Amino acid sequence: MRTSKKQLLLVGSLGLIILGIAIASIVDRLTSANNAPSDIRARAGVVRNLKVNATVTTTDPIKGTVTVTNLYLSDQNRSGDAKDLGMWLVTAPPQFNFSTIHGGVNVVIEVKATSFLIDKHTLTAISIVPQ
Repeated sequence: MRTSKKQLLLVGSLGLIILGIAIASIVDRLTSANNAPSDIRARAGVVRNLKVNATVTTTDPIKGTVTVTNLYLSDQNRSGDAKDLGMWLVTAPPQFNFSTIHGGVNVVIEVKATSFLIDKHTLTAISIVPQ
C-alpha cells in the first residue's frame, strides 16, 4: 500500500506541474494578446508626414495662411483613386516665401498627420512646393 501512495503522490505532483505549465502558457498568451493592440496603437501614434496635392486659391502672408481647393492625398499616401477633399486653410511653415505661389498654382504640401484636422478643414504645412 505504501507504493500506491507514493505512486499517487508522484502522479499528483506531475499533474500539478503540467497544470502549472499549462496555466502559465495560457496567461502568457492572454497577456501577449492584450499587449498587441497597445503595440499597434503605439506604432499608429508615431508621427508621420503626409503629402497632399492642391490648388492655391488665396494667400495671406500677414496671417501666414494659404487657402487651397481640390485638396487630395498624393499617390504615396492613399490607395485607390484620388478623392477631392474640398477647400482647406493651410498654415504655412515659418519663413515660407509667399512670393513663390499665387492663386491657381498647383502645390504639393507636406503635413504632419496630427495637424490634418478633417473636421475643421485645416492643416499645418511642413513645406509647400509649387508644381
